[in-house]
Amino acid sequence: MRLPWNEQAIREEHGNEAYEWFVDRMRCRMAACPDCKGEGEYQVPDEARRLGWKQVGLATDDPRLEAMMWQQCWRCCDSVRRLELFMLTYFPNVPPAYRHCILSKLGPSTKSCVPLERQQQVIDALRANPGAGYAFFGKPSTGKTAMTTALYAEALWRYVNTDDPDPANARKNRCKYFPIWRLSTKRLLDEHTEWATRRFDRDDEGFAVVDPPTVTAEKIAYVRGKGRTPRLFLEEIDKVKETESRRANLFEILNAMQQNQGQLVINSNYRLEEFGKMFGDDLMWRITDICAVVDLFPEGEKK
Repeated sequence: MRLPWNEQAIREEHGNEAYEWFVDRMRCRMAACPDCKGEGEYQVPDEARRLGWKQVGLATDDPRLEAMMWQQCWRCCDSVRRLELFMLTYFPNVPPAYRHCILSKLGPSTKSCVPLERQQQVIDALRANPGAGYAFFGKPSTGKTAMTTALYAEALWRYVNTDDPDPANARKNRCKYFPIWRLSTKRLLDEHTEWATRRFDRDDEGFAVVDPPTVTAEKIAYVRGKGRTPRLFLEEIDKVKETESRRANLFEILNAMQQNQGQLVINSNYRLEEFGKMFGDDLMWRITDICAVVDLFPEGEKK
């Protein structure tokens, strides 16, 4: 059997852990493939030989016209492409400690200081509407990062397996920006600061020394213009050193997410009221407009 992927190339590019994950899922997909029945390839008529036989005058009922050849299964090749895209995005953005956080398997944890019943209520709400925006507020060890990671993995998995990132028959509608981003707020603002100060710097060979920011208002609008939903998973939003310029950058991003009906998921160690005082009414209004507030602080605890 000739597998529809290059084992060495994928292992080298993605690493052993991601490769084992990839193989497990490809085996399941190939086993369920209606075309190749798990073989990775199937037989089709050899049209080149058929045409050659006809040109030398073979009768149409000659058995040699039924010459067959092996062809790689297009359905399995498509699965390889989709799983590779998932690996390229997921594994660099999710630390190993959180790779078990999958929405379908997420359950209440005794490591969280939130009552188990309350955890289950939140998880049920997330499963019911995983494409919505959420703002998690709670002190450390409440499970905020586990929940935001599970939502990110769900959004990424659904996009890779339902949308076609690069449909061969519709390249004019191709979206040049991947529409799902997950990064810390500090990294987001650091990228904007560095871009603003060094965007025109060049090295000795004339190449730019800094890359454009991962997320910009222009990218968000472009993604929406292509008919896709921009999805931003912004971690540690309250762990930033805020200056006027950095606050303006953050406002621009959140404003673009609101205007373009994007999915925004954030978490904070502060209470909603404290968060509002830190960031101001204009930012707070935009967050609460596109995010469902999830308060994980104990009821009755002194504010």
